Amino acid sequence: MRSFATSALTAMLLATAPAAAQSPPAPNDPALQAISRQFEEGKRLYREGKRLNDRALLERAYFDFTGAYAVYHGPGVLLNLVASERSTGRNLDAMRHLRDFVRAYGVPDEHSEHHHTFQLSWNAVNAATGHVEVVEAPAALHILVDGKEEPGMTPLATPIDVAPGHHVFETSGPEKLHVEADIVAGSTVRVNFIPAPRPAPTPQLASPTAPMPDATSPPVADQSQPDATMPFWTDRRVWGASVTGVGAVSLLVSGVLAVKSHDAAATAAGLRAEGPTCGSNPGGGLCASLNSAYSTQNSDATASQVFLVAGLVALVTGATLFLWPTSATPSGARTSIEPFTMPHGGGFQLRGDL
Repeated sequence: MRSFATSALTAMLLATAPAAAQSPPAPNDPALQAISRQFEEGKRLYREGKRLNDRALLERAYFDFTGAYAVYHGPGVLLNLVASERSTGRNLDAMRHLRDFVRAYGVPDEHSEHHHTFQLSWNAVNAATGHVEVVEAPAALHILVDGKEEPGMTPLATPIDVAPGHHVFETSGPEKLHVEADIVAGSTVRVNFIPAPRPAPTPQLASPTAPMPDATSPPVADQSQPDATMPFWTDRRVWGASVTGVGAVSLLVSGVLAVKSHDAAATAAGLRAEGPTCGSNPGGGLCASLNSAYSTQNSDATASQVFLVAGLVALVTGATLFLWPTSATPSGARTSIEPFTMPHGGGFQLRGDL
């Protein structure tokens, strides 16, 4: 019976192994005989464990199939290993071995002896695990799931299989790209690892450089703003206040003289009414008083007019000197109205200080 089982296993391995797969050992090889014993023991334990729902028997069967698959990667051995992984709750390992089966042998068609077993295992394991497709990511990067590096580099040909629940996905490049997702059993989630756009560099505006002043000429002060250090009582304002005061005094004197001239005119009119004309006695006392009144009236009236004109001119000139602002010419020079005196007179002049 044992030799028949060995011959049957050898025939199965030879019939199911692809041309590019690992070559099976020779029928009389001690390693093959050990594998067949391990494989048969695993099948027996698996069937017994399934029947009794015995966890210990299923675990022993899993280790027997793992040992057999480590020596020979045949499709039948691989599918038995997947079945034992399903029975012991190792769904992620079963999904990984099913993908290995597809890469090595393709999906079995409906005429294949492995079709039913493969399809049953695929449907069960695919529904018990979650799957993540990396749609977009920088090339040649490893993907880390919860800190554990997955095999392969981006772009990935197959989805990443994970247990249901919350997972953190990262890239292994210098720029750590981070994505988190909640995975439901039997679902496929698509994730993108898109680097954040780098901010455009802020243009650096060159600070304007003031031209160096010519060593042969003094620097020109900025006249765009009034000089805050200039005193209020400049010479011009002092002169303006003085001339304005003189004008006010002149007007006051003019008024006094006008009153005196009016009084003298009233006196002359009274003298004319009291007596005869001075033609008969021009040297008389009455005529002398009348002539004195006329002379006082004329002199006071003339002086009043002179002081009036002088006072008005002084007021206007003084106000102009006091209120006229100091302005800057386009070339930067200052202009002002300044008084001047001479031995025989005086006046005002427009002066520019360069």
